[in-house]
Amino acid sequence: MYMHTSGSTGHPKPIAWSHQFVISKVQQTKRDYVDGQGKLMYTPLPIYHGGGFCMTLPVIAGYGGTMTLVEPYRAVSSESVLRHLRILKDRRPDVLLVPNLLEDIVDTLGEQSALYLRIPNTVIQGGAPLRRDVGDKLAHGGVRLITWGGITEAGVFASQVFDPTRDPSDWPYVKLSNGYDFHFTPFDPENPEQGYQLVMSPKSVTPPVVNHENPRGFLTPDIWTKHPTKPGLWRISGRLDDIIVLSNGEKANGKQLETLLCASPYISHVVIFGAGRFLCGALLRPSSEYKISEDSHETRNAYLERVWSYVDTHVNNTVPRHSRLLRPLVLVEEPSKPFQLSDKGTIKKKATLDLYHEQIEQAYTIIEEGEPTSAHSTRPTTAFPDIPSIASLLRRLVSKTIGREIGDNDDFFNFGLDSLLAVKLRFSIISAFKDAGVTIDMPRNVIYAHPTITTVSHYLWSILDKSYQSGSNDTWCSSYSDEIAVTRMIDKVVATLTASFPQRPTLLSQEHSRGKGEVYVVTGTTGSLGSAFLSDLLEQPISVVKKVYLLNRASGKATMMQRHETSFLERELDFSAFEAAVNAGRAVLVDIDVTQERLGINTEVYSQMVAETTHIVHNAWPVTFTYQFQSFMPQLEGLRALIDLALASPRPIPPHLIFISSISVGGRLSSTSSQDIVIPESPMTAVDRALPHGYAMSKFAAEKIIEQATSSTPLRASVVRIGQIAGSLKTGAWHRNEYLPSILRASVRAGRVPDDLFTRPLHWLPVEHASKALYAITQAHTSSPTPLTFYGLENTRPIYWTSVVSSLLLLYPSLHEVPAAEWLHHMHALQDGNDDDGSNAIDGALLDYIDEFVCQKPLPRLATANLRGISSEVKELIDFDYIKNETAVQKYIQYILRA
Repeated sequence: MYMHTSGSTGHPKPIAWSHQFVISKVQQTKRDYVDGQGKLMYTPLPIYHGGGFCMTLPVIAGYGGTMTLVEPYRAVSSESVLRHLRILKDRRPDVLLVPNLLEDIVDTLGEQSALYLRIPNTVIQGGAPLRRDVGDKLAHGGVRLITWGGITEAGVFASQVFDPTRDPSDWPYVKLSNGYDFHFTPFDPENPEQGYQLVMSPKSVTPPVVNHENPRGFLTPDIWTKHPTKPGLWRISGRLDDIIVLSNGEKANGKQLETLLCASPYISHVVIFGAGRFLCGALLRPSSEYKISEDSHETRNAYLERVWSYVDTHVNNTVPRHSRLLRPLVLVEEPSKPFQLSDKGTIKKKATLDLYHEQIEQAYTIIEEGEPTSAHSTRPTTAFPDIPSIASLLRRLVSKTIGREIGDNDDFFNFGLDSLLAVKLRFSIISAFKDAGVTIDMPRNVIYAHPTITTVSHYLWSILDKSYQSGSNDTWCSSYSDEIAVTRMIDKVVATLTASFPQRPTLLSQEHSRGKGEVYVVTGTTGSLGSAFLSDLLEQPISVVKKVYLLNRASGKATMMQRHETSFLERELDFSAFEAAVNAGRAVLVDIDVTQERLGINTEVYSQMVAETTHIVHNAWPVTFTYQFQSFMPQLEGLRALIDLALASPRPIPPHLIFISSISVGGRLSSTSSQDIVIPESPMTAVDRALPHGYAMSKFAAEKIIEQATSSTPLRASVVRIGQIAGSLKTGAWHRNEYLPSILRASVRAGRVPDDLFTRPLHWLPVEHASKALYAITQAHTSSPTPLTFYGLENTRPIYWTSVVSSLLLLYPSLHEVPAAEWLHHMHALQDGNDDDGSNAIDGALLDYIDEFVCQKPLPRLATANLRGISSEVKELIDFDYIKNETAVQKYIQYILRA
């Protein structure tokens, strides 16, 4: 029979269990439970799960026990487990639960959780780490808690029988069974506190997977720690898998990089580095055939020339973008500094990296300052005599970086440039200037601030010729402090995108235009609000919501179906209902390209959308504070395409357009106003009300486009300005790249949390409530003649930062509360690389946003009178009480810090 691994560190793998191995597990269970006849076992885990299987057949055949099988009509939850335990309380079963269920029970019931979990004879937990505070609360509360020891590659390897003489504090430790011989070896014999690796060798049973020789057996993927005073007790303290956390929070799989690199005939060993940096790098040991004998820069470069094409084609094309390697960060072993090896021939990674510390630091300096070259005496204006010569260089470098030629005024980020390639392009520019004997100082964000060949050319020329003023381009401005220039820029864009609205087609009669049910076009349905809103639409009867067109940009990482599945499952939305809707044609997946005419939608589908659509909900918009205004031009052009779609409708009244805007369009109202300032549900009169970054300016421009369209055409629209949409009430799912998750993760890693970061109340609205309020908005104007209505969407009942800190300290009591100023100073030091623990750093642009618009100039509130006026139900939706729903914040924190 075949069992599957969980896939927690990669794809699930099939593991063959022979009949002999299964029988040995039955015999082991019989030995453990000498008096087990008639005992009842309960677990909600399915039988195809390794834990579920080991608690069924071995229980029944091993000691004549009884197994309780659960046939849930919905997903297993802590509530269903407690209901089952109450039913089985007279039988006092042995219970196997996964940690998240126990954590949910404790988080929900608090001190009373131990009363419910004392009902079973024993509670066995395993499959993932259980939070220490949860285990302590249960074990010291009288629950007979056992940590289960098992893995698909070796089966159960620890005793599952409760020892009443054990100290409750020892619950994380397992007592190994006698089916295997266990070989523990410290990673560093001189520092055994760093942990041990474990090999399970055959004794009375052979593990299904043998991946280690001398001794022969199964090497577990875990780091083991022995009990400080009690022999025979061990606990898992980590994993051997190398996960490198970059400074922006992304995680690079070092093991994947090592495996891919070592597949090259040129490379024998690899050490990956980069924890706490913005990019990871690799230190290579050449294979014996290509071993470098002469210790020189030239010989290492010659070797890298030979290797680099393999890295580019076989490694960088396979790993995620944030894990890709740049040439300067690939180093080669020097003959005078051989890799440090253990007695077994494995690399001592930390010792080797310490040996190459200076070279690694120099490599990151090169990324910042360009490849060093020999000194030149060329005058800057001789190497590059004018702007066209710089533009010519940039065309070549940009084409090489993104793999295609683009126009001088095309935005880099709309043609495939991402954060990694932005670093690469900046490095290429600095290096090219150094090759010409010119040293220039380019800030890290220069590509974001000047995202076209034209604007970068002007910027570079302003460095070479101090008399030249960069920014003379008559369309874009990179600084938002000049209100006149910004207003002129946005006015020009709005005028361009509101010129020549299409003529209305021949209209259907009112009677013929009335179809059975509404038809929605929705953009951005794979995100948090979009997926929740889509789920709400599909919950409506088909007579109410007949069809939904789902417009999303294509992704090279996953299909649209896979992206929806991930988003739905993370929030415990009904994915089976979504699948059924797709199969029935009620939900139509449509790939779009906002740079193409009619969004790149094929003629047949577009014509059908024109004929059927009653509502357009435009939710898709990249949330990034590093892009300049011009980088959002495709989104603004996409908005115009959706307006054209509405105006092409043959219905007497065009489809209603609902645009999801942002609180940021009025974010600066608070900078010179009182504490009670609110953003009104009306048009913003001036651009100086919007926050000074490209995202806010693009939303401001979008609102102006809609204002113009509704005043000069029959279009009807609603602009919904949203504040902070919080995570899911069911799972806590909250986008981890937003500022709050970044603050919490950085605080936990740094061991300190700011106690006064938010000086004003927080108006977090759970995403489920926001999506239902959004649906109410779509219904409020089905037959209304009002051409344009503004709404503010946020929680009217605030929560305070002190409550969030209190919830965080319950889960992480060792955190130190510090003033916000001290916390920010520490985070800036991490960002600047002035701390050893660089993995705690927050992305620079996000940290600047937190500093200015969370601490110094906190955002105002949103007026919600129009929204509350829709109905009493909507009024209740946006009046969410976190005091009555005290577990909500805990779920947010648990989800955010889970990975």
